[in-house]
Amino acid sequence: MPLTSMYTDAGKHFCNRDQNASEGHEMKDAELFASWDADYVKVDACGTTEKPEVLMSKWRNALNATGRPMVFSNCLNGCTFVPDEWKPWCANYSNLWRTCEDINATWVSVMTNLDSIVGKGCYGAPDRWNNPDMLEVGNGNLTDVESRAHFSLWCVTSSPLIAGNDLRNMSDVVKSILTNKAAIAINQEYAGNAGDRLFKDGPIEVWHKPLLRNEHAVVLLNRGDAASVTITVPFSKFNISEGVKCCVGDVWTSMIETMKSNVTRHVGPHDAAFLRIAACP
Repeated sequence: MPLTSMYTDAGKHFCNRDQNASEGHEMKDAELFASWDADYVKVDACGTTEKPEVLMSKWRNALNATGRPMVFSNCLNGCTFVPDEWKPWCANYSNLWRTCEDINATWVSVMTNLDSIVGKGCYGAPDRWNNPDMLEVGNGNLTDVESRAHFSLWCVTSSPLIAGNDLRNMSDVVKSILTNKAAIAINQEYAGNAGDRLFKDGPIEVWHKPLLRNEHAVVLLNRGDAASVTITVPFSKFNISEGVKCCVGDVWTSMIETMKSNVTRHVGPHDAAFLRIAACP
């Protein structure tokens, strides 16, 4: 069943300044959206004259008062963590909040937006999520390898999976990325942390998300532009006890290997290995 999404601005005018927006009319607009059976409401941040916290509180109250369940997406209203300081009201007033500026279909932009959620995994939880912006999988000059890495990273951080490409016209590879059930299952699973960067060493990064049943989702990322790298991570980094034999599944190939002590992958430039790790039966 198709969902209905609405867009407005929390300020006096929209970003292109061509029309009046919602500031001062939050309840009226929320009721209008509810009457149209809206399921998702995105509220932008141009032309605001009140503090973001005040405006987002008004919107939360207005949407709740309609009695219709609607996902509330806060776009750039005070939650981009500049300076790098968590604001608890971001999670209290909306279901997802943008942590960065608009994404575009380049590797640099994907990495920049990814950086905006470093250290923020502890703030994500059911009904309240960090949002480094929509997916650019299959868009612009992103290669299939970059698109796959992009999707892997959004999945391991529980980021909203909002496809930004033309779904009517996409390659089989792009479709296979966006519909990978194993990747989406990791995105949807929650066990106390939305997923975060575990450590960084030059172009090498390791991202980790705890899963249920003491399992782990891991992305081994090579941000570099030229060389392939070998990434080795001891299982102790994931709080797996020494000597435990682990079954390491590759999310993209479905291959499963038995490993002990550590996991190793050779990762090309602008690529990532996406793994699910569990103690073997």
